[in-house]
Amino acid sequence: MRRLTVAFLVLISAAILAACGDTGDHFLEFRQNPPGATTVSKLALTMPIVASHYTRSGKFKLYITAYDGKGHAVAQGTQLANPITLHSNYEAGVTFSGPTGSGKTSMAFGSAPGTITVTYTAPRNPCSPVIAVVAYNQNANPQSVVQDLVGDCPKGSPSPSPTPSTKPTKSPKPTPSPTPTAQPIVKKISLSMPATPNPLSPGTFTMVVTAFDPSGKTIAPGTTLIDPIQLTSNSSCSVSFSFTGSSGTISGTSVTLAQAPGSVTVTYSPPSGTCIPPSTITISAFDVDASPQTAQFSILGGTATVTSIALSFLSAPDTNSTGVYPLFVTASGSGGTIPFGESLTNPIQFSSNSCAVSFGVTTNPATFTSTYRMSSTQTQVYVQFEPLVDPAHCTPAGGTVTITSIAAGGVAQTISFPY
Repeated sequence: MRRLTVAFLVLISAAILAACGDTGDHFLEFRQNPPGATTVSKLALTMPIVASHYTRSGKFKLYITAYDGKGHAVAQGTQLANPITLHSNYEAGVTFSGPTGSGKTSMAFGSAPGTITVTYTAPRNPCSPVIAVVAYNQNANPQSVVQDLVGDCPKGSPSPSPTPSTKPTKSPKPTPSPTPTAQPIVKKISLSMPATPNPLSPGTFTMVVTAFDPSGKTIAPGTTLIDPIQLTSNSSCSVSFSFTGSSGTISGTSVTLAQAPGSVTVTYSPPSGTCIPPSTITISAFDVDASPQTAQFSILGGTATVTSIALSFLSAPDTNSTGVYPLFVTASGSGGTIPFGESLTNPIQFSSNSCAVSFGVTTNPATFTSTYRMSSTQTQVYVQFEPLVDPAHCTPAGGTVTITSIAAGGVAQTISFPY
């Protein structure tokens, strides 16, 4: 009886479909791709900024571009016939965040994705193999594309490849290098503004951003950095930035500078009904390689009292020739490190026990004096050391040069180096 009932229902359904003029294979119809789905013919990965083998950790932007059969870029959000998957060859230190989640070691996108954030923590040796990300799509040709996450590994470092290679590689012959040059790694960041805003008036201002390499030398503006400098502020409704480099102009309430900028334009807007800034507006410059990683500047000024001082050189002065060196000064108050640009109620006085030492606010030797008074916080004081000028009179007792910084209230700090 059950079989007869099923057969009867099948006959009735067939009759209805025939009456409607439709006897097609509906089962197969529902297995077809949904209307509007695009088949990917090619994939491309782009990372405007990548890590270096010096980078310990960081976040980077990844763009995935899918192309259709006509070579046109598929619009973001367009449904795909088959998904794009994303992974890396180092799951322990690479995660992705995007439209389908965050902190994932792999992702799948059923539609053309937007910007992906790659979070990276370096292994002991990021060049063996080269850390990379891989995108895959079943229909693409080739199906997999690779983007190196670490961009400055020596040639010959093994790199992940979607297809095996049988082509032998020759070991490059070592070539002697006369003197190794300093890498464009940012070790210190200096922020200063020749003029600062009136708190009640809008305007545009120049901020000088100086990057120093590990030897203490200024990195020339336009030099591509191992890791970028990121500029932000604590009041996005009051402060925005603009910088024009070799790749064009970038602007926004935060900017990422892949090149040593020299200077950026700061646009300031006063408080309004839609913008209530904090009492102290600070601009922060961050670089993962710098020490400290963040430098801050108070663009509206303010006052602070120094309770402690820290002094440091990136490289010790040369005892055999005259040179100018940045002496980095970190002043702290009751609330911690004092941002640059604030007036001090107890200015810092610098002096030395050697007449071979002089101080200045620039590298111009004509501006140097035997003592220096810092009335507002700044990143560095330039020290000129002339060991060969008059060693008979300028060599201090014991042969050690000592620079002393003193502020009222019993605050003092010294730093020494051999004559």
